[in-house]
Amino acid sequence: MLKENKLSSFCVGDIRHIHTEFPVCINENESINEVLKSGISGKHCRNIYVLNSRQELTGVIRIKDMLRNLFPLMALSEGLNLNVKNVPVMRASSARDIMSKCPACVKESTLLNQAMLLLLRENLLELPVVDDAGLIIGQLDASEIIAFSLTSED
Repeated sequence: MLKENKLSSFCVGDIRHIHTEFPVCINENESINEVLKSGISGKHCRNIYVLNSRQELTGVIRIKDMLRNLFPLMALSEGLNLNVKNVPVMRASSARDIMSKCPACVKESTLLNQAMLLLLRENLLELPVVDDAGLIIGQLDASEIIAFSLTSED
């Protein structure tokens, strides 16, 4: 059994060597076609992080939401909830049009237990890691926290 208090002794920066250093990012003005290409560029990509002209994190496009919005009839036939403002994607012209604004994120100083609570609360599998200026410096994956908790010593 994992000891949850183990996570309160370490912060995101302590496992910086584990977390993904180059998450998929795209400028908020990029076309929908570029968004789609970016989404399939990484084999394990689940999120595309959207950046403004200053390279600050402004939004996120989740691959699972993109699927629902690209194939709305299939999603509806399966009884899946759709975000009405994003259906259909064909109305959108840029990443800004389909991104979710103000995405949850962590800093290197965030305690791992706080990061795990945020993942659970937001029903996410990963979080972008940002610096004090809001620039993405990596990504923290839930499986990385689990792996760290299994290998770290008390």
